[in-house]
Amino acid sequence: MANEIPEIEKKAAFLFGEAGDPVVEQFRGLVELTRWGLVFMLAVYSLFVPLFGLIFGIILMKAAVVPKNKGLGKLCLILGIISLVLWCLYVLIWIVAFGGLLSSLS
Repeated sequence: MANEIPEIEKKAAFLFGEAGDPVVEQFRGLVELTRWGLVFMLAVYSLFVPLFGLIFGIILMKAAVVPKNKGLGKLCLILGIISLVLWCLYVLIWIVAFGGLLSSLS
């Protein structure tokens, strides 16, 4: 029972060939590169649009099946929270700066 190949690995071997095949290895490398591009894009987008990071992070953490995707959801959520705090500080600094400027003009 312990030596049985899990069903998902049987399907993967059927779809993508054996692990030693150079074409399969190139394909897996391409898939991994594409995944890291997606992670980078989502991280950058979560920094610039905090609401996206919060919503997308919660959705991925709740609905993801693969642990890597749950980690991506956690990353988006953390970056969304950090970005939201930074935007709030930015707005607060501008309010204080313009409040001081307007009071000095009066």
